[in-house]
Amino acid sequence: MHRKLIAALAASLILTGGLTGTAAADNTSSGTEAKKAHCSRWKAVDGKGGQVTYQECARKKNGHGQRLVRGVVNDQKDHNHKCVYARVVFDPSGKVRSYKDCGGKQTRYNTGWHNARNARVYGSAPG
Repeated sequence: MHRKLIAALAASLILTGGLTGTAAADNTSSGTEAKKAHCSRWKAVDGKGGQVTYQECARKKNGHGQRLVRGVVNDQKDHNHKCVYARVVFDPSGKVRSYKDCGGKQTRYNTGWHNARNARVYGSAPG
């Protein structure tokens, strides 16, 4: 019984193109999208007791420049009751995204894509 079921499933996969064709198509499309975006090296903004690390990515969509910033806000002095902040400003729109970490697990962030020519990242840590 099991052998007949396995044989039938194998035959249907061969007739429909199988799982491999679908997976390959999905990998190709996401791989193409990834090639369109160019990301900088990871950068860090250090302060006493904290650090903001980030990476800026750029792409063109419908002829417009777009930016995405992703990174980590890390309060390295967990029990000092002070937070570490990261602020991302997109130019020329002036849109701002803010993130903070007040100890414990690091805060990871991803701004998503914004129409912008540039993104500036600011970090502040307790003094």
